[in-house]
Amino acid sequence: MMNFTSLIFWAFLLVCLFFYWVKKEKTWQNIILLIGSLVFYASFNPVYVFLLLGSIAVDYWISTQIGRTGANKRRLLFFSLAVNIGLWVFFKYADSLFAFFFSFQNSVTPLFLKSSFNLLMPIGLSFFTLKKIAYILDLSRGKINKVPNLIEYACFVAFFPQLIAGPIDRAQNLIPQFQAARKWDGQYFQDAWPLIVTGLFKKLVIANSIAVIVDQIYLSRAPSKLLWIIGTLGFAVQVLADFSGYTDISRGVARLLGFKTSINFNSPYLSLNFNDFWNRWHITLSQWLRDYIFFPVRRWLMQHLKNKSNLLPTILPPLVTMLVSGIWHGTGWNFMAWGLFHGIVIAGSQLIAKLGIGAKPSVLKVASSWLLTTGLLLFSWALFRTTTLTWLANVLFQSPFLSGGEDISICLASLSFVIFYAFLYLMEFTIHRWTGKTTMVRSLFYAVITLLIFIYSNSISPDFIYTHF
Repeated sequence: MMNFTSLIFWAFLLVCLFFYWVKKEKTWQNIILLIGSLVFYASFNPVYVFLLLGSIAVDYWISTQIGRTGANKRRLLFFSLAVNIGLWVFFKYADSLFAFFFSFQNSVTPLFLKSSFNLLMPIGLSFFTLKKIAYILDLSRGKINKVPNLIEYACFVAFFPQLIAGPIDRAQNLIPQFQAARKWDGQYFQDAWPLIVTGLFKKLVIANSIAVIVDQIYLSRAPSKLLWIIGTLGFAVQVLADFSGYTDISRGVARLLGFKTSINFNSPYLSLNFNDFWNRWHITLSQWLRDYIFFPVRRWLMQHLKNKSNLLPTILPPLVTMLVSGIWHGTGWNFMAWGLFHGIVIAGSQLIAKLGIGAKPSVLKVASSWLLTTGLLLFSWALFRTTTLTWLANVLFQSPFLSGGEDISICLASLSFVIFYAFLYLMEFTIHRWTGKTTMVRSLFYAVITLLIFIYSNSISPDFIYTHF
C-alpha cells in the first residue's frame, strides 16, 4: 500500500519521475502518468483498478456523445449521474442498508443472507466521483469543451497525487496542463520540496502524535467533560494537520510532475463565521458544493416561489448543501448531524445578515465573532469525531465535569500534550505566513522539521483521515 508516508511510495515516485521526464513528449508523459496512477491505485486493492477504468470509460463515452448533433443531453447527463452516484451509494452504504433490511427479518431467514457484504470502500471513490460529476455537468452546460483524448481524460480522473483525497481540481484547471508540453525546470523542485517536507511534518510529527491522546479520550467509555473538551481541542489540531499535510504533499508531488494544483486550506481557524470557514477549509470541496448543490437549489427555489420575500431561498440551500456534505463524509448519524449543524449555523448567519441584524464592525465584534465561531466549530468537530451520538450525549448530560484527583492529572497531561503540538503547528503557520522564502529562519525551520520527520517516522503510519471518506 503506497501511503504518502511509506518508503515504498517514495521509491515508486522516483521511478515514475525518471521515466516521466526521460522524454519531453506529452503523450509519453501522459502514458507514464496513467500507468503510474494505476499502479499506485492497485497497491491499495488491485480489483478496484477495474472499477476505476470502467467508470472512466463510461464517462468518457458519455462525454463524446453529449457533443453530437441530436444527442439527448438530459438523458446522457442523468445516465452519467446515475452511474457515478449509484456506484458511490452502493459501495458506501451497501453494508448499512443490508444490515438495516435484514434486521427486520425473522429467524427463518437463511443464515447466509444475514451476513454483511463486508464490502471494502474503494479508496478515493468519493473524490474522483466528484471530479467526474463536475466534468460532465460543466460539459453539458457548455462551460467546457470535451476532452478528445481518452488518455488525457483518464489522467485527469486518475491523477495519483490527487486520487486518494484530493484536492478536487476542476477540468478547467487540470486538463489543459495534461494537454500542454512539459519540460523539467529546477523551479519545480524548489516549489515542491517545502510542500512535501511541511506535509510530512504535519502528518508524522503533529497529527500522528496528537492522535494518540484523541483516540484514548474518544474511545473511553465515559470521560469527564473537561477531558472530552481537551480531546476535542486535540482533534481540531489533528484533523487540520492531517488533512492539510496530505494536501501539501499532494501539491508537492504534482509540482514535481510539472503541475500546479489548487490550494485547499487558508488558515481556517482564523474564520469569523462558518461561511468564512468553508471558504478556507477544504476549499475545492466547498467550491464543488457551492456550484453544484447550493446555487442550483437556490436558483430553483427563487424560480418556483411566487412570494419573493420568502426566506426559504436563504434557509434551505445551506441546509441541503451541508447535509449532502455530511452524507458524503460518512455513513454514521454523527456525520449527518455534523452536516446539519453546519447548515443550521450558516443558514442562521445568512438570515441575520439578510434581516440587517448586527452591530457595525468593531474590534470587540471581531473578537467575539471569532470566539463564537471557534466554539461552535469545536462542537462540530466533536460531532464529527464521536463514535456514536449516544456516547456524545452521555458525555454532555451525564458525565461529571471532573472525575476526581486522578482525572485532574490526566487532564493536565493531555492538555500539555495538545498545547505542545498545537504550538508546533502555530510555529509552522507563523514561519510560512511571516517569513520570506529565502530567509535563514525558514531554512533552519526546514532543517529542524526534516530531522523531526526522521525521528518520528516509523514503518507503520496511520492512514490520512480523509482517505476514509
